[in-house]
Amino acid sequence: MPTFLLEWMQDYLCNLRYDSGKFAVGGEKSDRYFYTSQYRTCMRFSYYGSLGNENNFPDYNSCMRTCGTQ
Repeated sequence: MPTFLLEWMQDYLCNLRYDSGKFAVGGEKSDRYFYTSQYRTCMRFSYYGSLGNENNFPDYNSCMRTCGTQ
């Protein structure tokens, strides 16, 4: 994939507002991380198991690896 496309995708993803999603049947709430460009770091939030958006990472380190260069 061309570099400019990867950079565009990263910029788009990392600037989405966090979305805690919706409760899913049989699902459970879990702690996840989102990147906030306002503070230029990743923050924890409660994810409800369904829907939401792509600014949703399983841990702080993977969030920062993806978005921390913003």
